[in-house]
Amino acid sequence: MIKVYYQRKGKENASEQTVRTVFPEMIYGGELYRDDCNKVSFILNSYQDHLDSIKEFPDLKPGTWGGAGEIALFGDLGVKGIDKAHAIDDVLNLC
Repeated sequence: MIKVYYQRKGKENASEQTVRTVFPEMIYGGELYRDDCNKVSFILNSYQDHLDSIKEFPDLKPGTWGGAGEIALFGDLGVKGIDKAHAIDDVLNLC
């Protein structure tokens, strides 16, 4: 999926990419229950996976990436109310 994602972005070296080269800070084999995580991404086998995640996790904010609508490659679940706009507001309020 990472190679497809890179190809869609028009990257010339897409065939050479791996999860580790694209996400070098990814934690492998970590604890499943954490208090320092604000978003989880996962591979979509189909768009139905995204729709199912909405039903299964109603208290989280669902999203997709790596394509629009039904051609999305990945789904994600995050904390409701926490997004880039919220983070920017927090930074501006510190000034």
